[in-house]
Parts: sequence; structure tokens; C-alpha cells
Amino acid sequence: IDGQNDAEFLEEYAACNKYENENQGDDRRRKLDDAEKEYYIGPYCADQGGEVVLGMFTDNTCTSFADAYGGTATYAEMTG
Repeated sequence: IDGQNDAEFLEEYAACNKYENENQGDDRRRKLDDAEKEYYIGPYCADQGGEVVLGMFTDNTCTSFADAYGGTATYAEMTG
């Protein structure tokens, strides 16, 4: 994410929204498609409560993290 795209990304995920991976031809994406998993990105409060951050979730209400790290490991695996 950079420059103008930062604002667009943040605006899109200010609420819980389905994540659309742009790496459609990627082997990792095919594995995820085979498992028919859908992921969502949305905001949540940090553990200390001092900030709001984005996480990756497995449900459309953004309450179940995609992994034990707020979804960051899953996101990194999907995006490289």
C-alpha cells in the first residue's frame, strides 16, 4: 500500500468488508480457492486499547481472526 492507494484501502476497510486478493494466478490463492475460504478485513482495537488497527477475519462480522496474529500471518501468506 502506498500514497493515494493508502487512503482508498483504508476507506474500503473502515468497516468489515470481503477481501479480494489481486494475485488471482498465484498458487497460494488457488489453494485458498480450493478450500472455498473467504476472508474479510476490518478494524479492531489493539490490546492496549490505544489504537485501532486492521485485521483479517474468517467471518463477515469481523469477529473471528484468520489466525492467532490478528490475521497478519494469513494476509502475508496470501500476498507474499
